[in-house]
Amino acid sequence: MNHPIVLLDGKILDGRHRYRGCLDVGVEPRFTDFTGDDPVAYVTSENAARRHLTPSQLAHAVAAMKPFEERKARERQAAAGGDKKSLVANRHEAIADAGRTTEKLAEKAGVGARTVSRAITVREKAQGNGTQDTRERGRLVAPLA
Repeated sequence: MNHPIVLLDGKILDGRHRYRGCLDVGVEPRFTDFTGDDPVAYVTSENAARRHLTPSQLAHAVAAMKPFEERKARERQAAAGGDKKSLVANRHEAIADAGRTTEKLAEKAGVGARTVSRAITVREKAQGNGTQDTRERGRLVAPLA
């Protein structure tokens, strides 16, 4: 294994296929914790550089990070007093990290916000009916959802 499997909060952030490959051949996987501040940008850059991904596949990759982005937004709001108006009022400079979650994810992936929105919808529906594994293998695509 050339690259360790990267974990975020105890879950695989990057290296799902490496992990499965290690299990298949009986090799002890190596793990490392994510130490950056933007896991979405990390996953996007790692996978876009290694693979030839379609816009739909990129959208699905960043759609998985929606809970992280939403948690960051809640933390920003709480630090500013609990609402968007307080957040803006308490800042003298522009907030670089502000914006809708879907739009932010789309920008990081270099795809359209509607593509990410469809990927999020597919992901949320798949979690409830057991098709998540099929979607992750690329057999369901956002435009068909």
